[in-house]
Amino acid sequence: MATTNTLWKLDEHTIGKHMVLKAYMQAWLPVMGLTNEKILVVDGFAGPGEYEGGELGSPQILLNTYLEHFYQDKLTNHIIYYFLEKSPKRYAHLCELLKKNFSDVPSNVAVKAHCKAFSSRLSELLDDTEKNRKVLVPSFFMIDPFGVSDTPMSIISRILRNPKAEVYISFMYEFINRFKRSPEFGPHLTELFGTERWQDGVHIECKNDRRKFFNELYKSQLKKAGAKQVLHFELYNGNRHVYTIFFATTHIKGIEKMKSAIWRYIPDGSYQFRGGIQQTKLVAIDIDYSPLHDTLRATFKDRYVTAQTVLYFIASDATDYATDSIKTKYLKVFEKKGLIDVEPASRNRRFSYPDNALLKFLPRS
Repeated sequence: MATTNTLWKLDEHTIGKHMVLKAYMQAWLPVMGLTNEKILVVDGFAGPGEYEGGELGSPQILLNTYLEHFYQDKLTNHIIYYFLEKSPKRYAHLCELLKKNFSDVPSNVAVKAHCKAFSSRLSELLDDTEKNRKVLVPSFFMIDPFGVSDTPMSIISRILRNPKAEVYISFMYEFINRFKRSPEFGPHLTELFGTERWQDGVHIECKNDRRKFFNELYKSQLKKAGAKQVLHFELYNGNRHVYTIFFATTHIKGIEKMKSAIWRYIPDGSYQFRGGIQQTKLVAIDIDYSPLHDTLRATFKDRYVTAQTVLYFIASDATDYATDSIKTKYLKVFEKKGLIDVEPASRNRRFSYPDNALLKFLPRS
């Protein structure tokens, strides 16, 4: 991609990133919007707002998700959209697009665009917040850079210190892999990871092991920065890995909803988006819950635990599984197989799993 252009072609892998983004925001808006007076959505690398073929860019996707939402008439709280773009040409194009398509948004919605780099503008915003001894309102940050030089872990850490802030980050592994041995690139990687431990991955020969090392290091640094839950999925053009999307949140509900969004478009559970728009046409497939059962068995041993505890564990980043239909497609099926024992007195009817139902996971033969 020629990143010096004002507009560029929409790549297939970007479709997956945007579909998951929209699906998650459809869930995030009512969860946060119906319970808080003010919420904030930041697109840190907004670009021009569209692609050369007229396809919608992330600013338009984010705004349309609200305007077209089923609960839009109930979302009357104050919603602020910040779009940051440091390129003057792209910023000018974005402003014209926003003026043309979103000049008559509801009065409770504020749309603001700034021609500034992500790190500098966020530093100002966070400085003001911290100076007044306040925390950010519930916030969602989309952080989608072309490279790695403007997304330091120090800024991500300051975002995640706020108890209701989440980040959706494009982790540009291919840039890291390409320039990992360039001396002038080293300081950028140290800022990106917030540690010099990235150097331990430079000499890993196996490319899959090397990518796994960098992914796990970035995840651990996000956790160290304040995230309670972190997951990621990979974007491919065909068989070529392009980059990785990381999602980090401080709340179990966030990771649960993000998993649902990912499984919606990657229904095989691989967390790998391939093939562009045709992937949206995948039909539902049978999910193998045996690895999940083995994980639950190893975690909870031979003791009874509540269904609420089990569902919380499944929803967390300790597993790759989403909780959608987990009671009917996993708990009920495996109980019928004799692999889950439920204390009879803990529920009123068979094959129901109220929060206080007591479950024990039995070994598979």
